[in-house]
Amino acid sequence: MVEWLQHVLHPWSSFLFVPIFALANSGIHLSLDGLGDAAGSAITWGVFFGLILGKPLGVALATRIAVRSGMSDRPEGSTTRQIVGVGMAAGIGFTVAMFITELALTDPIQQENAKLAILLASVVAAGLSMLLLKGGGAQSVGRATKEESETVG
Repeated sequence: MVEWLQHVLHPWSSFLFVPIFALANSGIHLSLDGLGDAAGSAITWGVFFGLILGKPLGVALATRIAVRSGMSDRPEGSTTRQIVGVGMAAGIGFTVAMFITELALTDPIQQENAKLAILLASVVAAGLSMLLLKGGGAQSVGRATKEESETVG
């Protein structure tokens, strides 16, 4: 009974209640004036593009350097698209980015702009990551091929 209940409640808690809880505790005040101010702020755009472009670029470059230098092997069966998709998923980092924002910025308006950018970038990064990883190659992340299933099972 407990396993069934956990199975039924998991999607609701993971995809609805936890994000609502995170948003409520983030201290972001959403208003039309705030959105207008944020759109004209260099901090907003810097944070947004740092999470959307910087994270995937950093993960892809670090992976390439590690493989080229011999420090690591490329994950078997992985594609460049999947590596960039995982890097894009790194852009979802909501909590630590909020914490760093409060430490780095003292002006409340700048904090609001950065937090709004983090929220928006997290949503965009999640969507782009899903798109990149959904059809990422012959073997998608986390799915076994027919041969692997027969070998294991």
